[in-house]
Amino acid sequence: MRSESAVFLTPADVRNIQQYVMRKYAGLPSDRHAEIVTDAIRRIVMKQLPAFGEEERMLLTGQLLDEVVARQQIPVGAEHVFAACLRRDESAIEWLDTLRRWTEERLRRLLDPQRFNQYIRQARAQLSLTDVGQELQSGQWLLLVEEAALWEEIAAAETVVPDTEREASLATARVVPYKPWSLRERPRLYALLSALVLAASFVYGWMTLAPMLPQELQPPVALRPVEPKPAPIPRTRLNELPNELRYADVDVERLTEYLDAKNSLLAEAEHRDIILKAAHENDIHPLLLFAITGQEQAFVPKSHKLAKKMINNPFNVFHSYQEYNTTLEDSARIASETVNKWSKNRPEGVDAIKWVNRKYAEDPNWAKGVTSIFRAMKRYVEHSE
Repeated sequence: MRSESAVFLTPADVRNIQQYVMRKYAGLPSDRHAEIVTDAIRRIVMKQLPAFGEEERMLLTGQLLDEVVARQQIPVGAEHVFAACLRRDESAIEWLDTLRRWTEERLRRLLDPQRFNQYIRQARAQLSLTDVGQELQSGQWLLLVEEAALWEEIAAAETVVPDTEREASLATARVVPYKPWSLRERPRLYALLSALVLAASFVYGWMTLAPMLPQELQPPVALRPVEPKPAPIPRTRLNELPNELRYADVDVERLTEYLDAKNSLLAEAEHRDIILKAAHENDIHPLLLFAITGQEQAFVPKSHKLAKKMINNPFNVFHSYQEYNTTLEDSARIASETVNKWSKNRPEGVDAIKWVNRKYAEDPNWAKGVTSIFRAMKRYVEHSE
């Protein structure tokens, strides 16, 4: 359905913007490069959003940059915009009309306002009942595309004479008259048809087997119960890191001592344990994640005037903590997923951290710094007196 969901920002676009900025503004520091790149990406995304107010579009843009560009690293399309809008708790007629007009432009067909608004309510209700991810939410766009086509089929030969400038631009579209009972009754009709088919199959099967049944029942044969063998539990490997970089328990007390010696805010249990949890969930050695914070933000020294802000993103995911600042739990998850994603397909003989470096950081010496810190931490934490 990509024809109804034109891509307007791809990972290749992001890389091209980064390279352009680095060439054009070579004399500026890296944090300034990050600001320029982020601003350019934000402008591209905002131009493709529905014509909401600026604050609303800024919020939607932030969600798309986080979930699609930074986390999933896939092209941004109309389905992602629609999914982000579905999660907004907005029911004002003006807001829904704006979203509908944007949808009509993407689908190049007019949509009945009442049918569209009802679809939005149903989609939101469905999403609220289940714990779903971005992929399933994005699927609501494809369902809408199919639903809109069905509305046109129901309308059959009915056509609309354009009476406004906007309708004239969509002259081939049709508006389907709203029938309140049609969408509500459709699930019941499908359920009834399914039940009838099942019943007919049962009767047919019984009539087919009836002549084959013996007239007198035979005594049951005692069968020896067979103990079922438990099925093996599949284990999915989350990354292609070597064993020394995969998860292992560490001496938390020694780790805390090391961080305290660095005057690190990460030594506090509430922060330290979040990174330990992310390491465990993503099968990454905890000291590797801490080493990344050491390379990126010197372990977040308590004396830094922006330490309380820096602690939310000591991994500098999505350029820097100044540009992307949510929570430590969020940034630790994104950093872990990024390490896992770019650890894969590593050529034989290539260092794992250096392989991750090619996508995690623009600095080619990033891997050297992370490796050095990781080894120093291991020597200290694994040393027993």
